[in-house]
Amino acid sequence: MTVILVVLCLVVVGLELYLGFGGRRTADAPDGTARLDERVDSLVAQINERMIPEVNRRLAGHREAIARLEAELAEVRAQLAGRLAQAAAESLGADPVDVVTGTVTGGAEVERAYRRFAESLGLRVELAVPGDGRTRFFLSGRSPRALERDFFELVRALRDGPDAGPGAGCEDARALLAALRTAEPGGARLGPLVLVRTPGALACGVLTLAELRQHGDDEPGPERLRGLPGGRYCEVRETSR
Repeated sequence: MTVILVVLCLVVVGLELYLGFGGRRTADAPDGTARLDERVDSLVAQINERMIPEVNRRLAGHREAIARLEAELAEVRAQLAGRLAQAAAESLGADPVDVVTGTVTGGAEVERAYRRFAESLGLRVELAVPGDGRTRFFLSGRSPRALERDFFELVRALRDGPDAGPGAGCEDARALLAALRTAEPGGARLGPLVLVRTPGALACGVLTLAELRQHGDDEPGPERLRGLPGGRYCEVRETSR
């Protein structure tokens, strides 16, 4: 950006010198005035065509980056204020807020579907931290044990297909799975629930709380999920979209 602005300044200065020199020669060479004006118009047109759009594009990019940064800072500030308010309430005897973690890999569409799924389960995104191709989430509102019970029902509903009774967040889970089908590779974890997309499989599993403590933010692959008991694992059929 700095280089482009410097070049523009030099061009403007050059034009002023050129026009000043041309103006002095106009009285001595009236026949060359038209040709001198044509060359200046051509040079200005080239600047407008080649350099101004690039400058505008870069300025727009900077504005978008600043807007994203402002939004992220506002989110962090709101999250910090919320945590302080909860700490103050706990000091007066309120129950602590349950917090679970999660991760998403696969792009913006998968992340949007993940947020909708989390909301349908009564969870609130407290903080999202992008990095290394995935986004790490901290969500409040439900305990891992309470979510585990819901996820058992979800696995059953996904295994049995559209004719099964509704499980907690089932429709939004199917929307998340549909988004994962287009991600290469892609995966998501929400507390003990793990959804994994690879070229050869689309698997859903519910980790035990002991496994969740042991593996932390890892996203286990389909092979590891297949070792779970039947009630904790299924491979989602195409008809479950």
